[in-house]
Amino acid sequence: MERFIQQVTKLIRSKEAKVTVAEELKQHLVQAQTKHMERGLSNEEAMTKAIQDMGNPIALGKSMNKIHKPKLDWLLIAAFSALLLCGFLPLEVAAYSKKIIIIFLGVGLVVVLYRYDYRKLIKKEKWFFVTTIVLLLLLLYFPTYHINGKPELKLGPFRIDSLWTLPILVIGWAGHFAKKRSLFGGFALFSFITILFMLQPHLIAFILHTIMFMVIFLCSKHKIKTKVITIVTSAIASATFIVFFLVNAMPYQVARIFAFINPDKDAEGFGYLYIRLQQLFSEARWFGAIPFEGIPELHTDFVFAGIIRSYGLGLALLIAVLLVVCIIRLLMIIQKVRDPFGRYLLTGSVTLFATQVVVNIGMIFGFLPIMAMSLPFISYGLMPTIIAAAMVGFGLSVWRRKSYVL
Repeated sequence: MERFIQQVTKLIRSKEAKVTVAEELKQHLVQAQTKHMERGLSNEEAMTKAIQDMGNPIALGKSMNKIHKPKLDWLLIAAFSALLLCGFLPLEVAAYSKKIIIIFLGVGLVVVLYRYDYRKLIKKEKWFFVTTIVLLLLLLYFPTYHINGKPELKLGPFRIDSLWTLPILVIGWAGHFAKKRSLFGGFALFSFITILFMLQPHLIAFILHTIMFMVIFLCSKHKIKTKVITIVTSAIASATFIVFFLVNAMPYQVARIFAFINPDKDAEGFGYLYIRLQQLFSEARWFGAIPFEGIPELHTDFVFAGIIRSYGLGLALLIAVLLVVCIIRLLMIIQKVRDPFGRYLLTGSVTLFATQVVVNIGMIFGFLPIMAMSLPFISYGLMPTIIAAAMVGFGLSVWRRKSYVL
């Protein structure tokens, strides 16, 4: 049996596939041997017959190599590459060198994740939560400095804030639900991490983490009744929190809310940006730049508005289409993956990515209130690229191994 398996697996190039195929062949041969022994054959005769039934080992090995050949999703890679290049559009030439470094880091992360067997991560699921909690506590009690009221740590050239924990938490929650751990314990852990986010305070990290967690939970294998009860309970808790926030909100916070509802009433204050964004769309061309000022951060949070101003609605629409292509392609991959950990890993990654896309573009169009939400790939900075690169890397890693994930 071992000789037959070696003859088959030596023709398979993928090291990971060799192990999986060897295990599968061994199981099939043992099962076939057992059936032949039940029919009266001896142990050796039954194994010989089982091997003969498998066919020519050379032909089988070539067939298995073709089936388990590492796969690349070229559509996802093409969209990813195009979006990375689009990230140069809102920048001045002086910022190109730093952007190139960021792109190299993003591409490097994609390559590492693609080649790494993501299934190994589930064994260390608890450590991802430990890492997150330690990092959030360091930010809370030992920050290097505060930017706009939010704590940050400086490690060499890197500035780390709460958003850095999100890719780590995706892995943690994917492992938690794949292992079917206690739902109560999961929500207790989620609540503790949520409190740490709020103490920072980092509203964007809180929003992204909450949505990501809920989507993975809803896609998990828990009973529908459990999901309905959880959703209703969460909705009541959210409504209570909103009422409490509105009652105790500072005057400027209330003003921001009403500025989104009716910006004309505070045209010189919090409503100013909403009005300027409306004016941008009324003056924008399909192609070409327009002279337009009054919108800040055109290379970060308002980068989509910057693209419209500098290049026109046509290019902005193309970028939006590329972002949607990434989302749809990853959703299609999720449907073909049988491994629960792989599904949840991609589900959480796509949720983080899609939420950022919807919120950033939605606030530019005036559908959502303005908040500090980056646009993946396009916004200047390391974090928007890292989150997007992690999503693509996990997608390619899962897709590469989908044919032998059990």
